[in-house]
Amino acid sequence: MIARLVLIALLVAGCEKTNHDNIDKWTHTEKGPSKLKKAVSDESIDPDLSAHAAANLIKMGKDPDVRQLFDQMGQARRQAVIAKLAPRLWEVARVEGDLQMPRPVQVSAKDALVMVRKYSDDA
Repeated sequence: MIARLVLIALLVAGCEKTNHDNIDKWTHTEKGPSKLKKAVSDESIDPDLSAHAAANLIKMGKDPDVRQLFDQMGQARRQAVIAKLAPRLWEVARVEGDLQMPRPVQVSAKDALVMVRKYSDDA
């Protein structure tokens, strides 16, 4: 009986629920990129969570992976994720001052905005 409870506790502890906190945490873990890719492609989770995962992958320089995941998505799901992703990328891409030089992550976000445009609808 005790062994069964310990096993259940270990299984529950090992299952990380996809939420915004975990999506940010996964950027710093060994298995994080694969978990982020799964969060982007999992159509059962909220599009905002998928967009957050896609934004983190782009920040990590994995935009080819995001492009591939978008190619595999259905059009309706892809548009729902992109609608949530575009504002996130815009926040990353913005340069605050005229004299400030863009950081590499800002350049990646701008490039990603151009990339996702081909997948988005007119709105």
